[in-house]
Amino acid sequence: MKWYPEIRAAVKRCMPFLLPTQGVNLALLVRAILIKRSLCITDLARTFPRPSERRVPNPKHDLRYRVKRLSRFLANDRVSLSSENVTLTVQ
Repeated sequence: MKWYPEIRAAVKRCMPFLLPTQGVNLALLVRAILIKRSLCITDLARTFPRPSERRVPNPKHDLRYRVKRLSRFLANDRVSLSSENVTLTVQ
């Protein structure tokens, strides 16, 4: 995954208080923003990884669950992405 190892390492250094899953989700979110240059949640969720092995070859719910994962992360009270804490500039 392009940029993920570098972003994940930076998240670990800057925010050691995050739970491991929160750090992974934050790194995936930053990576998605860099790739898509958008803040649309469905565009960002499309860049999230898919399982390598699936029970169903082409499930209909694939994007839906990635969107739900991202939505739950963004709604988490322990991870504050407010304007006082994070400044995002998309050009």
